[in-house]
Amino acid sequence: IIKTLDIPISKIMHRINNRFSKYFNDVERRTGHVFEGRYKGILVKDDKYLLSLLRYVHQNPVKARIYQNIEDYKWSSDQFYRTNKGKELVDIDFILNIFSHDRQKAIEEYRKFMNDEELEKSSEFEEVLFIGEDEKDLESRLNKELKSKNRKKLLDDMLYEIAQESHIYEAIKTGSRKRYLTKYKKSYIEKAISKNYTMKEIGEKMSVSEVAVFNMHNRE
Repeated sequence: IIKTLDIPISKIMHRINNRFSKYFNDVERRTGHVFEGRYKGILVKDDKYLLSLLRYVHQNPVKARIYQNIEDYKWSSDQFYRTNKGKELVDIDFILNIFSHDRQKAIEEYRKFMNDEELEKSSEFEEVLFIGEDEKDLESRLNKELKSKNRKKLLDDMLYEIAQESHIYEAIKTGSRKRYLTKYKKSYIEKAISKNYTMKEIGEKMSVSEVAVFNMHNRE
C-alpha cells in the first residue's frame, strides 16, 4: 500500500522493478525479465477501507498456504505493526493511530484485527479499479463506461455498414493492408470523423495507429 505524493505510482513501480530485477539477476547470474506482466494498481478513495486492504495483503502467505499464521511470515510489514519497529521502512503510525493513539492499545487492537479468522475476498480488491467510491462517483464512472461502450458499438456498426460483407469487415478490423480494402477504409474514416470520432478511436477499431488513420484520411 503506497501513498503517492509528488511522484506518480508508475515511476515508483518502474524504479522498484528495475532495481530489484538488476539485483536479482546479478545474484542469480541470469538475464532477462524477472516480473511477468504489468503491475495492477487500485486507487483507495476512502481511508476506512485501508484496514481491510492491509489485512488482505498480509493474508496472502496464508491463502497461498506458505504459512499457517500471518505473524509467522517475516517478509511482510505485519511484523513492524506488531512490534512497533521498522519505521524507517514502513510508515506504521497512520494505520496504528486509526486503532488508537495509545500505542500499546493500538498494537493490541491491530493484532486482534489481523488474527481474525475472517478472510477478505480477493474479488473486492483485485477485480476493481477503485475502492471506496461514493454513489455519485460510481454513477459517474458507470455512465462514462456506458457512453464509451455505446460509442465503440456505433463505430463497429458503421464499419459493417460500409464493408457490407463479413470478410471485408474482419479484414479491416484486424489491420489487413490489402489494397482492395483502401476504398472501404477511406469511406469509414471519413464517415467516423464526420460523426466526431477521434483518429485514435478509429485506429483502435482498425488495429492501426492514429498516425496511420491521419495518413489514410489525407491521402489522395
